Amino acid sequence: MNDPKRYGQNIVCTIVVIGFVAVLVLFIMRPLTLSEQVLTLLNVMIGTLAAKFGDVVQYFIGSTSGSKDKDATIANAVTKLPGSTDAQ
Repeated sequence: MNDPKRYGQNIVCTIVVIGFVAVLVLFIMRPLTLSEQVLTLLNVMIGTLAAKFGDVVQYFIGSTSGSKDKDATIANAVTKLPGSTDAQ
């Protein structure tokens, strides 16, 4: 848990989630009187943030999280095998 890479991942994920929610709220709550080109750009940005938001949720809750747990369990089991160099 004290892995420095985890702090960076958590920061990036937090930025993605806050960015997605902020842009979505602004897009819904504010009346937009912008040009068609700017609205198209905003739609693309919201779509990209929505995809990355899905990636963040999938990483922390979905199969990637389960896969990491499985890898840790396997590594722990291997180190406890008789004859393993890490066995105690």
